[in-house]
Formats: sequence, C-alpha cells, structure tokens
Amino acid sequence: MTILTAAAVASLAAGCSTLDADEVASVGDATLSEAQLAELGPLVGGNDALPAADQANVDRTAISVWLEAQVFVQAFAAGGLELDPAAIDQSTQGLNGQFPDDFPALGDETRDLLVEYVTVIDQLPSLPRPDESTVRAWFDGGAERTGMACISHILVDTEAEAEEIVDELASADSEEDEAALFTSIAMERSTDEGSGAVGGFLSCDVSDNISSQFVPPFASAALVAEPGVPTEPVESDFGFHVLRLLPFDEAGELLEPFYAQGYVQARIAIEQADVTVSSRYGVADGVSVVAPT
Repeated sequence: MTILTAAAVASLAAGCSTLDADEVASVGDATLSEAQLAELGPLVGGNDALPAADQANVDRTAISVWLEAQVFVQAFAAGGLELDPAAIDQSTQGLNGQFPDDFPALGDETRDLLVEYVTVIDQLPSLPRPDESTVRAWFDGGAERTGMACISHILVDTEAEAEEIVDELASADSEEDEAALFTSIAMERSTDEGSGAVGGFLSCDVSDNISSQFVPPFASAALVAEPGVPTEPVESDFGFHVLRLLPFDEAGELLEPFYAQGYVQARIAIEQADVTVSSRYGVADGVSVVAPT
C-alpha cells in the first residue's frame, strides 16, 4: 500500500547532485541508501518472492514515497514550521496500525521520516505561500506544469462559427482586449447558456477531475492549452468549442481554495526541489520514479 498523495504528479526540477555508488536518490543534502530502500519495500507491497520486474516496480514506488516525504518535510522545516508532538504521536500510532509488522522494524531515520511525512501531509495548508511572481510563473506554465487549470469556453454549432470567433479574438489589440472580447462573445453567442451567462467560465480544477468531468477532446485541449491564449476550434459531441484558460492575473480569488488545501504550496515545493535519482532505478517524473525509456 502506498501513501503517495495527489501531488505526486507534479514536475520536479532536475537535480544537479551526484550520488555515490550505494545511494539511490537525493533531495538536497538528504540521501536514500540501498539499505533504506530495502526497508521501505514491504510498505509498498514488496516481498522476497517477487519476480525481478515486479521488484523494480516496488523499488520505484518506494523511492517515490521517499522523494515526496523528503520534499514536504524539508519544505515544512524551511518555512520555519514545527510539528505538534501530539500530531507526531498520532501519526506514529497510525503507521504502526497500518503496518504492524514492517513499520516497527524500520531504522530510526526511515521511521522518523515517514512519521514526519504523514504528519506534514495533514498540515500542508500551513506552508507559507510562495511569492506572487513565483506563483504567476508556475500557474501560467499551464496544466501540464501545474496539474490544474481554470477553464472558460465558447460553444457554437459549427466549425465555421468557431473559426470566425478565433479570428475575431486574434484581431484584439491587447491581451486585455482579447479577454474582454472573449467574455462578450461567450455571453452573446455561446450555446452553453450556463457558462455563457458568466462570460464562458466553467471551473478551476485539477487535471484528474478535468479528465473525468469533461468529454475527452475538450479535456485534452484544456490540459495542453496556454493560459490566456484561445485555442483553435475543438470538436465534441456538443458542437465546437473555443477554449481559453485563465492566466494568473485573471484567476485571482479562484485560486484561494487551492492555497487553502496546500495544493499550490506543495506543487511549487516539489517543482523547486533539488532531486536526483540513480539511473539504475529509473528517472524522476514528478515525485514518481518511472522506468527509463
């Protein structure tokens, strides 16, 4: 059983550290040894009878757990925050109950890290907010970078109508004029009356929810669109859409729930982390470690 969180899909900055022969991964000055990796294996489904390919998957999952744990625990410490001893005790009891055979057998360093990790997960909203320029650069990198998007659209019946709208938007003199024109067109012409009434706005959400809540062509377009730039027409069973993701300066208070959940702070902490993974085990794709291609 893994204790990875949703933030595990975020992008990590490429690490610049070097690893010794017996080291598996690092986050900043913290390193994961092969002995510690072996300790973590049983917590994520490992056992001595696994075939080599399955064991490799277990190793990658265990490294992923360790990476995320280190990133969050280090971010919490860097923010000058202290963990409540009562919360630490509760996390310890929870891990002992979840892994009654394996958790007590862990070495002190590994056990303490996991306890702090589980404790920090519940307190991610306490992480200090990154400065506005950092959040702007991150958010305006689009859903592929952030794992979330604030989506507006205009829905019309024909491709010709959608192409005409794209051309109208392209003729705007500035980004501000284009945003205002998009809102106006949505209110006047969108056949989606619900979103049209509010200028085309649909929702702010994380990528997994976007993929599950919207039809595939729409979701796929939203997850690769550049914030502030209208897309080309996207066809779905409902008609033809022109999508526009809100950039940071327009999203404003719509991001508040994501701060309140600690989502923004966690994703940016992961992105800024100095992470290295030994090529023997795979490559970092966010805090997940995947098999090398």
